[in-house]
Amino acid sequence: MMHGQDTMMMELIELAGSAGALELMNAYEQALYELGGRPHWGQINAMTPDFVASAYPHYADWQDVHRTFNSSGVFDSAFSRRVGISE
Repeated sequence: MMHGQDTMMMELIELAGSAGALELMNAYEQALYELGGRPHWGQINAMTPDFVASAYPHYADWQDVHRTFNSSGVFDSAFSRRVGISE
């Protein structure tokens, strides 16, 4: 998420089960997209396959390497399936 650009990190901490927490985090995420922000892949986010492909200039190259080292699918997850990383 930090490759190829100056980066500032923000951490938004919400108490599990807090009313409106997911909506608030989604609002921050959407606002930061307008500034070129990229959310952490391992955290809660609303990333889509189209966003992932457009946000990373060398994504196709990375996918080629990923296919090589993840041919068995051992690194697949719900996230990687949701955003189109897993094939």
